[in-house]
Amino acid sequence: MTVSGRDADKDKQLYIIVCDDSAIELLALQHLLKKTLPLEEVEVLTAKTGYQVLQQIKGISGIEGHTVVLLMSDWKMPNMTGDELFRKVHEAYPWVKLVMISGHTEAEFKPSLEGIPYKYLPKPVRKERLSDLLESIMIEAHLGK
Repeated sequence: MTVSGRDADKDKQLYIIVCDDSAIELLALQHLLKKTLPLEEVEVLTAKTGYQVLQQIKGISGIEGHTVVLLMSDWKMPNMTGDELFRKVHEAYPWVKLVMISGHTEAEFKPSLEGIPYKYLPKPVRKERLSDLLESIMIEAHLGK
């Protein structure tokens, strides 16, 4: 899904990447983000694997004025789990905010993410929870955390 940036910021573009190996979950999250975000300012990209996410971030980071600001990823995925993906992204792109979305409890993956700042959003994702989470991330980003 592509949403164009504001005219005043033609050379700047912000991105959110949503990663889940389930096409249904990706569509549901994309729909919720459409209802929650000021999409004229943000482009939402989707990926079905951690490797696709890494390629997307690398490509976007090579374009001046373009920034991935948030990665939302499922935990249980084939080939690369969400915690493995978060470690790689945090190491290479520490400014990207991370949100783990999972039907599993946070206690199951939290030990593997020690030292990596992230937020947790349980599945099924509800609009109110997503909205509150995005608001807290925006406040942290504004305060430089």
